[in-house]
Amino acid sequence: MSLNELWVIKHWDLIKTLTVNDLKAKYQHTYLGLVWSLLSPLLLLVVLYFIFYNIRHLEANFAQYLLVGILTWRFFTNATMSSLSVIKQRSSILSNIVIPSEIFVLTENLSALISFTLEFIILIPLVALLTGAISYYVVLFPLIHILYLLVAFGLSLVLASLYPYFRDIGEIWPFVIQIGFFLCPILYPISIIPQSIRSIYLLNPVTQIMIMYRDIVLYNILPSLIDIGYILLFGICMVFIGHYLFKKLEKRFVEVI
Repeated sequence: MSLNELWVIKHWDLIKTLTVNDLKAKYQHTYLGLVWSLLSPLLLLVVLYFIFYNIRHLEANFAQYLLVGILTWRFFTNATMSSLSVIKQRSSILSNIVIPSEIFVLTENLSALISFTLEFIILIPLVALLTGAISYYVVLFPLIHILYLLVAFGLSLVLASLYPYFRDIGEIWPFVIQIGFFLCPILYPISIIPQSIRSIYLLNPVTQIMIMYRDIVLYNILPSLIDIGYILLFGICMVFIGHYLFKKLEKRFVEVI
């Protein structure tokens, strides 16, 4: 198979156009536009900071710790939630134009990734201001972003392929997201997780990615090659699984929708 036969490369111009249009549509009917992407995590940070004020002593940079966790989780939430029903939303296009359906899932993920990157670019300097320094390791952010995109895109393919057949997923997944918010170390440090189950807890790729972002931003620690390799392998496996399931089920998308 040549590079020109890969659907991502073959339809890259369409992917870019759909991604930009998705970003515009997301904010076109709001007065503050992209500012909401910054205000939303900041407002949540303020609320959570005061709710969990009594455990702030467990983490030296508690506010910054919360902010990085919130931003990291927002990308996962936005990418998967927007992809969930995207096939149904784009069914009129799919029934009239022959293009790979995965394009719509990818554009939702790319749109979420761009918003996530902009949030990081603007808000991470705020973290640096509060902590007094910023690590040179931030140059690794694009790599971690790509790893995170692989994980989110793979899972998004699974969700998008199942939703046309099982609409209950639309009710179940938001609940899973809420549970995941508390299962990931957003509000609390990993140190409170019992040592006996910590190795199992760290198998969660989102937790590992959250740790990577925090290590770089807050602690000036370089992520280990083992952790990076684990996320890369997990992400690739998720994309292959998601793509296989998607191609297996997409034949009847238009019919069941």
